[in-house]
Amino acid sequence: MENFYDDRNKKPYTELIERFEEMQRSNRSYYFDMDDFVILADYYLTMDDINTTMKVIQTALSQHDTNSIILIKKAQVYALSKRTKEALNILDEAESIDPLNKEIYIARGAIYSQLKNHRQAIKEYEKASYDNEDLDEIYTNIAIEYENMIEYESALFYFKKALQANPLNQDIIHELDFCYACVGTHYDAIDFYEKYLNDYPYSLNAWLSLGTAYKNVSRLTDSIKAFDFCIAINPNFMPAHISKASCLYDMGHYKQSIQLYKSCIDFKPDETSISYNIGEYGKKQNKSNVSNNLDEESFLSEALMGLGICYKQMGMLNTAHDYMEEAVCEDPLVTDYWHALGAIENLLKDYDAAIISLNTAKDLNPEDVDINSDLGDAYFFKNDLETARKYWEIGYTVNSHNSIFAYKLAALALTCNNEQQALKLIKEAYSQDPDKYEEVAKTFPILKENDAINKFVSKQNTKQ
Repeated sequence: MENFYDDRNKKPYTELIERFEEMQRSNRSYYFDMDDFVILADYYLTMDDINTTMKVIQTALSQHDTNSIILIKKAQVYALSKRTKEALNILDEAESIDPLNKEIYIARGAIYSQLKNHRQAIKEYEKASYDNEDLDEIYTNIAIEYENMIEYESALFYFKKALQANPLNQDIIHELDFCYACVGTHYDAIDFYEKYLNDYPYSLNAWLSLGTAYKNVSRLTDSIKAFDFCIAINPNFMPAHISKASCLYDMGHYKQSIQLYKSCIDFKPDETSISYNIGEYGKKQNKSNVSNNLDEESFLSEALMGLGICYKQMGMLNTAHDYMEEAVCEDPLVTDYWHALGAIENLLKDYDAAIISLNTAKDLNPEDVDINSDLGDAYFFKNDLETARKYWEIGYTVNSHNSIFAYKLAALALTCNNEQQALKLIKEAYSQDPDKYEEVAKTFPILKENDAINKFVSKQNTKQ
């Protein structure tokens, strides 16, 4: 479909659009070629003007013999109007007229996808792959259906086929990156991107993805080199700067990381950076329609949050808090930002503010039970033990593999003079993750004030 939002694309069709709208206003009948009707239908579909699109289609069918292309447009309008059964019937009619028109199968696949019948959608997209035209788009559609079914290995297979069909389609690299992260095959990702870069050494997104894959397996020096390649190719590619700053943080180079994050704050991202971040921000927010302005804000907010994390690690909590608060103001729809802000407000003993921040995070992502850990902390230190218990027990029930909830419930049990329950929870948590004990005990020193727990921990350490 033409992108009529682009004024450069709209100009050649302005006269055609004005002529059709004049016909509607004057209630006259003007003749249009079928190609003109297709252009008009695409334009009004792009503008989400379903009523006018349907008028275009009706006029086209009154002036010309039934045509498979205009029937596809009609089916798309019906699908947008949630009349999917009728839309599928129209596509059946179009197929009877022109069974070799692969746009029929693509449109039908989109409708089945809308109905969440992903396997049937895949079958339709596969029917459209009989020739070599637009194979990257078709394979990408198939891969996305597998993503929707959480079958990431199959999605990877088809994204790779899509990239093979069009190696210059950089959007596919974003999708591959996401799938590799979900599957957790970071070494496979490294191997794939290294081979791809041998053939296409100037791919910014591939270098960025390679750097991220190196970072995921703690090859931080190699990661920095990959990000530096990005910056060498395009010094204005913001994602590389932010990723490098994050990597420097992981290496413990906090001052260098801070310096780089600060340089990002005054940075004006170019179109390459913006187009990259549309996909990344959309995944982070689970949104498909994100404006360029919002993406520019997300670059700034990432840099601000990165500064906050660095200063937190350096023990400069008030400075960290100020940067995190700025990040939240710039980008208020990111759950992790609110969570980080609430966590540092806990450290600053501003528990009322922490509860507000953490509840905001919870509203944005109700399924993130890790937020319950910090929410419970805030209520515990406000001496609202029952509310603390509620949040920790939810986390303990939903995510029993996270030993932090058991450790914190043990601290709560000791506070309530229930030593037996506390010791039971400590034993359970210690068997899962003994290293977390010291971390939790720093916040809840009551754990180290109990003789029975000290005796148990000492015995376990002796065994090790």
